[in-house]
Amino acid sequence: SFPTAGGISTATNFTLPLLTLTSPPPERTVLRLLCSNTNWIIKPADKGGAVVVWRADLYQAEARRQLSDTSTYLSLEHDPTVEHQALISNTITGFITSGCLPSTA
Repeated sequence: SFPTAGGISTATNFTLPLLTLTSPPPERTVLRLLCSNTNWIIKPADKGGAVVVWRADLYQAEARRQLSDTSTYLSLEHDPTVEHQALISNTITGFITSGCLPSTA
């Protein structure tokens, strides 16, 4: 059970059981309402097949905390996505040309 105030959770973040199309309609309705509320971040849990619900401000603070760990993450001068995409595309093309991959790859 979660701590509540007037039916609204006062927990900073919590985990819910996984809801699917086979879940009862009331649970699916609640999940849809939560998903449309930008005050909450809803993500799949790392383990156990559950859904994790975070207050948006706490989720963002945790992301900033983790990304500011300079022993794990390095700040980049620019977004390398375009260069990485070109490298991957050229590598796949090379493998196709050399016969290591089928032309449908």
